[in-house]
Amino acid sequence: MRIKNIPVILVFMLAVLGAGCSGGATSNADLAPTATNPFANPGPTFTPAPPVPTPTVPQVAAIETVHVVRTSDNAQSKLPPFNYTGQDAASVKALYNDLLALPKYVPGQITCASDIGVQYNLTFTHGGTVVLSAIADPTGCQIVVVNGHDNRTAAHTKLWTLLANAVGVSPTLVYPVTSS
Repeated sequence: MRIKNIPVILVFMLAVLGAGCSGGATSNADLAPTATNPFANPGPTFTPAPPVPTPTVPQVAAIETVHVVRTSDNAQSKLPPFNYTGQDAASVKALYNDLLALPKYVPGQITCASDIGVQYNLTFTHGGTVVLSAIADPTGCQIVVVNGHDNRTAAHTKLWTLLANAVGVSPTLVYPVTSS
């Protein structure tokens, strides 16, 4: 092949490419294999992915009661016993909704106070069956662990007031917690 033919070949290739990219409208009928063009390619077919299952979280209407017990691993703690069951549907549902709406806990995102080892164990039930459990720490980073693995934070939220309302006690008995 001679070098002087390269411009002619380039012009020919550009003309062929330009015709293929004309931007003209085509329909699926134009792309489908036909008797005159059995090799027409209709293009890739799109198969939607199956829906991703959402985590099973009980419906609010199914929640009837919440049982809350305060524990402490601090031997110096002089906290009175805290063992209450809330049965007021509206306040229990408000606590449940707020708990599930708490933001995810991201380590290092907030400055945390000292943790004195106090926790609230919350158990939501329906018909005597546990539907959700959580461990809420009112000190330190105020981490709430939902169903044993979903870490959230209650810092700067109304969770502690809703917890007190759900079990019918004064919010001062729930938060802030002090070790003296």
